[in-house]
Amino acid sequence: MALRLAAARSEGGDLNGVGEALDKAEASGLSDHEDVLRLRAGLARHRGDWAAMRDFAERWLAAAGDDVEARSAYAHALSQLGYYKGGKRLQVGCRGRAERRQLGRSGASHSGRQRYQPG
Repeated sequence: MALRLAAARSEGGDLNGVGEALDKAEASGLSDHEDVLRLRAGLARHRGDWAAMRDFAERWLAAAGDDVEARSAYAHALSQLGYYKGGKRLQVGCRGRAERRQLGRSGASHSGRQRYQPG
């Protein structure tokens, strides 16, 4: 029930309500559920907490397997944190051009674990 409430509050833009509902869902043992991780990553994105988004998106990607949306969220968070090398690793396993184009638009081609040094 708390997970459905979190999703509804997310669609309504109630960010504080999303966090509270996710806290309840996690307290009931759903902390590794794909939807909880997806909503936590989205909440972190809205708040501009890129490190938290990276952590939740990474867990979401591990739980979801080869989910394009999870890969895109992970790539976006890495990009926002300044990690530009290693994007091809995120694209491995994608099927079809549309998925690769979506990843490219999300910043996946500019992400990785090495911070960009201008210069």
